[in-house]
Amino acid sequence: MLKVRLKAAPVDGGANEELVKFLSRFLKVPISSIEIKTGRTSKNKVVSVAGLAPADLDERLSPFK
Repeated sequence: MLKVRLKAAPVDGGANEELVKFLSRFLKVPISSIEIKTGRTSKNKVVSVAGLAPADLDERLSPFK
């Protein structure tokens, strides 16, 4: 689990868009590789990252563990 605080208001998908952009930059993957699987209208979301091996994802998230 990763907790991210965003500045965008959760209006018209603004926060979701900001989250996808943030994760894309942080994980160094294209925006098209990030998909919100569940929780589009919730504070809690499940996000899928395509094209990134689990070990690479774990390594890039390691500073937050």
